[in-house]
Amino acid sequence: MSAAAADGFDALLDQLLGCCPMIRSLWLVADCAGEGRHGTRLYTWDLIAFADPLSLHRLRRSVKLHRADVRVRVLGDGNRLESAWGSEGRHGVLSASDWHESNPGEGTYLESSAPPHGSDGAGRRRKALCVWQGIDALKGPGS
Repeated sequence: MSAAAADGFDALLDQLLGCCPMIRSLWLVADCAGEGRHGTRLYTWDLIAFADPLSLHRLRRSVKLHRADVRVRVLGDGNRLESAWGSEGRHGVLSASDWHESNPGEGTYLESSAPPHGSDGAGRRRKALCVWQGIDALKGPGS
């Protein structure tokens, strides 16, 4: 990541945490396993915030944070991933489950859509890197 991109990323994290100080941790979603570095990326940064419903509500109302090139999803109670920008409802409900920490601050999880009408809701394994964590988040993702 270039110095300018790192500064932009740090500024984004500061804005997110300034808006929602109750976020427990922030994870940067890496490329999908198997797609390699040449896979198509829809977002400059794809983040998962472990947070409470109030933080999700505050993020949705903070329109100045909303960016088309950044996806922020909130993982609250359970495994449900909710779009912080509130515009992804048409893509179905996603879940993030089966978290495995491969190294400190790095892990994988299973991302899947809600099964429509009894289908199995098959998912894909994704990689994520912890980019910020609060004191309460030291238990790890999903705990």
